[in-house]
Amino acid sequence: MASEFFNALTAETIGLAKTYLNFAIRPLGHYTNRQLSAGAAYTVFCHAEIENFIESWAKALIDLALTRWNAGQLSRPLLHVCTFHSGRSELSSIPRKDVWSELVVSSIRKQQSVVRANHGIREANICRLLAPLGFDVRKIDPILLNDLQAFSAMRGGHAHQTHSIQLLTVQDPFDRKKKLEALLVLLEALDDDLVTWRNAA
Repeated sequence: MASEFFNALTAETIGLAKTYLNFAIRPLGHYTNRQLSAGAAYTVFCHAEIENFIESWAKALIDLALTRWNAGQLSRPLLHVCTFHSGRSELSSIPRKDVWSELVVSSIRKQQSVVRANHGIREANICRLLAPLGFDVRKIDPILLNDLQAFSAMRGGHAHQTHSIQLLTVQDPFDRKKKLEALLVLLEALDDDLVTWRNAA
């Protein structure tokens, strides 16, 4: 069953297509500048939705770890994040404060800062967001990672070039939609794995 995050991603990308690709496909590719600009906007906003999807999963796993800890329970995400981030040196005397909670809070804060600082959907971003929480990133489909890289590069071309330069590189706006739809199929498989990980945590 799809997560709330994947359902939101699906709904948002459908809405973006209705908003920005509300014109007919032109098989010969003779789109107006306005339509090409709409295609660029669609790409940029879909990229942001995918980024939000991955970050939402990272935040959810962090919140799960913290909630369970506050209830006096351990969880796999918590054990992993504490192991992943720098631990404490050995104790040489009885501590005056709760060093265990200090380690938990410090590790959680470090991972929260990783999520806040994230800007992207590439392999490195996914590893930084999910691996410290114990999710086995080796299970992620390499095709998904390659497609995310390609979509990210496409988005970067729009975000970091002037409008006039973008219009010189004509790309069918509906090709973007096909790429996004293919990505959603692969992201759904990732979502299923994350749901399984959360349920077992």
